[in-house]
Amino acid sequence: MSETPPASRAGDAAGPCCPAVVTLRRLVLGAIAGLITAAVATLLLGPTYEATAYLEAAPAAALPTLEEKLRFPSLYRAAAESDEAARDLAQRTRVRVRRGSQLMAVIVSHSEPAQAAAEADRLAEVFLASVSPGPTRPRPAAALPDAAAADSPQSLSAAWTSQRAEFEKLAARYGNEAAHPAVVGARERLDGLRSRILDQVATWRRDFGLAAAEIADPAEAVQRLLAELTGPVTPAPADFPGPAVTLRLAEPASVPAEPVGPPRPVVWLGGAVLGAFLAFLVGWCCPACCAPRRH
Repeated sequence: MSETPPASRAGDAAGPCCPAVVTLRRLVLGAIAGLITAAVATLLLGPTYEATAYLEAAPAAALPTLEEKLRFPSLYRAAAESDEAARDLAQRTRVRVRRGSQLMAVIVSHSEPAQAAAEADRLAEVFLASVSPGPTRPRPAAALPDAAAADSPQSLSAAWTSQRAEFEKLAARYGNEAAHPAVVGARERLDGLRSRILDQVATWRRDFGLAAAEIADPAEAVQRLLAELTGPVTPAPADFPGPAVTLRLAEPASVPAEPVGPPRPVVWLGGAVLGAFLAFLVGWCCPACCAPRRH
């Protein structure tokens, strides 16, 4: 009888384990494949941004019900242009109640940061319009700065009237020549005051729980604000059960500056590690892959 060659016996004793060189080669190739896969995936998918709009509700006991209503399909159909877009928006939206507060977060993810913020604000706007109002009224106009103060609505309105009259006077003096330095300077001052007044009015409306108003004329915006703050109480509907529930926009969504998730290099490193691990498992579970070829 012929004896088994020593090399063959040594291979049998080694069992399913691959030689170190083969194992190292397999790990390197697996790591490279995982790295390439992760890099391609991140390039195809692109970054994801999340924008959050905050709603404040009272009483706190109404938060669970309001949170569930924010998941109604009808809400997304009202906020989107089509049924398909509504389903896509619902998949990219999360609703969270901040523990220990009266705040609800409406979180929308999108590949474009500005679009994420716009959709979050749109959802909040539609939901606010869908909630039945309770027997509440805005804070009284007495909560505004005193009329004689420089930052009061009355003072801002008077400043706007004066600045606009100055601009019209200069424009008439120089024959409405828009390129004249005096007219250009007066217009810049007028535009700056316009932005300041509209921003301040928007802040007051948000602080007092009033809906946003798209008014371009600062004087009209101030008058609308004062009229709404001194208006009559909004009655509760007769069919509105239970205690009054109030809901307001606490903070509109801001455009996110950074994408969510780990940085790309971390994802690539994770892909390389996973690829090497899978390659190791293949060598461990498939001893035939390491068996020497017989000629």
